[in-house]
Amino acid sequence: MPLTVAVECTTCAAPPRPPWTPGPPPAWAAVVGTEAVAWVAPGTTGRPMVRAQRPPAAGEEQLLGVEGPFLAAGAFWSLFAPPAVALDGAEDHPELLAAHAAVRCEPVEVVDTARGWALLRVRVLEVVDLAAAELLPPSDGPDGIADLLPPDSGSLSATRTDGTGASAGYLHLGWSVQGDLGRWAVLRRTPDGGAVLLLLASWGFDEHDVALGHHRLDPGGTAALLAHWP
Repeated sequence: MPLTVAVECTTCAAPPRPPWTPGPPPAWAAVVGTEAVAWVAPGTTGRPMVRAQRPPAAGEEQLLGVEGPFLAAGAFWSLFAPPAVALDGAEDHPELLAAHAAVRCEPVEVVDTARGWALLRVRVLEVVDLAAAELLPPSDGPDGIADLLPPDSGSLSATRTDGTGASAGYLHLGWSVQGDLGRWAVLRRTPDGGAVLLLLASWGFDEHDVALGHHRLDPGGTAALLAHWP
C-alpha cells in the first residue's frame, strides 16, 4: 500500500494539500510537484541538515526533507536545486542555473517529523534535468507565460540573471511582492532570439509549487516577456 505523507503549512498551519491546489498548474507542464524540499547529503542524517550537492540517481534511496503544506499518497515529484542557489539565490550563482532537476520519488519511511516539516526516506524513481526537459513534447504560444508575468505592484522586486559557465545560455527570471509571494523560472535562450521555458515555481506562505516542461517562445514572445525585466 502506498505511504501517505501529510504535512501542514510551516508558517500558517494550513492543512496538507497536493502541489498546485487549488489553482491549476501551467497548461504546458509535463511534471508538477513541490519545491519546498531539501535533498539530504548521502551519509548524513538530516539533523542538522546538510544538503546534497548533486541530484540523486534513479534507483537510489535517500533522505528528503519536505515542508508543508504537502500531501502525497505514494510517488510524487519534487525539485532538486543546487544548495548554493536554494540558500543564496540564483543571482549569486549564475553558473548553476542548469543544475536544477525534477525528481520523482516514492516515500518508503517517515523518519522524523516536526511542525510543518517531515524527513522522509524515499526511493528515487526518475530524474529529469533541464537538458532532458527539452526532449519532452513541446508546446508553444504566448499564453504559456501568463503564470510568470509579474503583477502591477509598487512593492514588486524583480531579478534577472544570465547564466555563466556551464549554464551559459540559460536565464533565471524572478519576482516577489514584499517577500511574501512570487514566481521564478529558468529558460534557455535560442539562437533565433527566442527561448524555451523549462521550469516555473510559484511560492508564498502556503504555496511551494514547481512545474517542468518544454514551452517554446518565438522571438516576439520572448521580447514581450523580457520587457517585464528591463
